[in-house]
Amino acid sequence: LIRRLNIFKLRANVTIQDCHDLCDVYVADTLPDNTHAFQDPRLPALGYRFYLPKNEKPNNVVSSDVYHDKRIDLGVPEGSPDIKPESDTIANANLDYLNAVSWTKGCYVGQEVTAMTENRGAAKRRMLIVTGSGLTAGAPLTQGGQGVGEIRSVNSTGTKGLAVLKLAVLETPSNPITQPDGVIISPYRPDWLDR
Repeated sequence: LIRRLNIFKLRANVTIQDCHDLCDVYVADTLPDNTHAFQDPRLPALGYRFYLPKNEKPNNVVSSDVYHDKRIDLGVPEGSPDIKPESDTIANANLDYLNAVSWTKGCYVGQEVTAMTENRGAAKRRMLIVTGSGLTAGAPLTQGGQGVGEIRSVNSTGTKGLAVLKLAVLETPSNPITQPDGVIISPYRPDWLDR
């Protein structure tokens, strides 16, 4: 990540360095006292993020397991478990709805494809919430024998997850979507998608 960021800093007077040994990042549902917290820019329901030195642990923080389950409940992807840069577009991961794209900024890598998808409303795949029992991250999903997507991450109980799916599957709800083991899953859009 540092190597990649250094490529794009150009002539900016900034230093990018790894400080994971110095600080920890925390999430809280309410604004923590005496911290420089910021509200998660993707969705207000995700709470606040902040960092503190390793030896300081604040009160009322959300554990990583609770946060993971919460973001899946909300349908919000997070990094490499959910997004595959080699195959996913910004629209596939719903980043165009989660404040990850500026429609007013100048040029950026991938701008043409992103803008074309937005202007034409041409997204054919989206990250959807899926429910079922025994869901497995990485499982391919099929409908009528045809591949329609893949589960990317699953909550701690294995009953809800995020999957990149062809939107056409929502048009034929009577035709079941299954994992390779035959488990039937039910997909639906996050509440905030297409708002």
